[in-house]
Amino acid sequence: MTNMADSLNQYLLDPNQSPGNEILHVPEGVYRGWVPRSLYSMELREIRLPFLRLLSFPVGGTSLGVLSKTLASFDAVGNNLTRLPAAFVECSKLTRLNLSFNHLSEIPAPIYRLTLLEELNLEHNYIATLEPSIAQLSHLKVLNLNGSLLEEIPDELRRCKRLKELYLSGKIYPSGTLKEFPECVCGLPDLVVLDLSWQRIKKIPDCVGSLRKLEALSLKWNQLQEVSQDLRKCTKLKKVDLSGALRLLATIPEALFSLEDLEELYLNDNYFTDIPEGVCGLVKLTQLCMKRNSLLRISDKFYQLRYLERLNLSDNYLDSIAPGIKRLKRLQVLELDNNRLTELPEEVCLLEQLHYLGVATNQLTKLPESIYCLHNLRSLDVSNNQLSEVPLLMDQLDRLAENDGLHILNNNLHSPFKEITTLGTQALFEFLKGFEFIFIS
Repeated sequence: MTNMADSLNQYLLDPNQSPGNEILHVPEGVYRGWVPRSLYSMELREIRLPFLRLLSFPVGGTSLGVLSKTLASFDAVGNNLTRLPAAFVECSKLTRLNLSFNHLSEIPAPIYRLTLLEELNLEHNYIATLEPSIAQLSHLKVLNLNGSLLEEIPDELRRCKRLKELYLSGKIYPSGTLKEFPECVCGLPDLVVLDLSWQRIKKIPDCVGSLRKLEALSLKWNQLQEVSQDLRKCTKLKKVDLSGALRLLATIPEALFSLEDLEELYLNDNYFTDIPEGVCGLVKLTQLCMKRNSLLRISDKFYQLRYLERLNLSDNYLDSIAPGIKRLKRLQVLELDNNRLTELPEEVCLLEQLHYLGVATNQLTKLPESIYCLHNLRSLDVSNNQLSEVPLLMDQLDRLAENDGLHILNNNLHSPFKEITTLGTQALFEFLKGFEFIFIS
């Protein structure tokens, strides 16, 4: 009969590694609420124990044995942990700890004594307090407390000078508990990523300008009423998400328009009726998302954004797309679902890099005749429109056929198109080839 040690050995990712360098990954569901005690006699560099319903580790609060001498990474995502026994502090070489999606109501005290930690992931627990002892984790580079219940952030966090990524988003429900922008964050000179989504923050203070290395900022679903002009000093910002955060402000902060290196901008779920000219000046944008606004029009200046690769304007009130869209030659993804479009200009067919086109739930009665020119198209969603026929040369879109990427249900297609489209893209294209032959003959 296989003993417990042998049963764990089968989960070593590379059994040929020398003791102390091995990685143990126990698959989900293999054990429920426990792990073999032989684990504590193994010399491992990394342990992964996902979704095993563990209530504690070490199980029963025992010592970790020789395990604590070599362990550098511990991952127990998706368990039922409510605490960590004091014995866990024995893992003095630990640099990475992932206890996300557990049932922790506070950060276990032993964690504050793991002074070599570089990555700490406690997202989606029920943590309501971050202790000043966080200052002891001076090697920390990544701190993830997304989905917590924090009401304030201790000023001591600014002593974690090596922090590069900080995630402090609230829970979607109940709504966020953080009411003020934590100014101690502005004392983290190396910060690259900052996530304060799903909170109740109303003001971005002047000190934000000290985050000169910041590249990604998310404040989506806050209640912003004031944004400091010093945001323009964050000149390395490449990604900003203000989705749902500008409903009270009712405008896009002017400071945003000064971020000349901005590449990704998310402004979903606000009340904008048009795309401000300031956005048109962000010439390095590669991705713009403005879903679920109240857009009525797109100005001609918008088409100056020649580096755009992804554009999502779904769920608005647009009734037309101007021929100027042909200038967005790098566009790969164009999403215009759930608008009021009655037609697409032929110029859309000049977007040779396009591989996804979504125009579902509009009022289209036909597709551009030249749509067969979109040779890179892999997915086309025209469902829930008023199409009566399919362009004959559409079967030349080989990649669309390979991916079965045509979605055309719930239109007014004439027979036999209506019946054939239910059989898939390949069947439709084979029919079109035969139809073209008859037509040409």
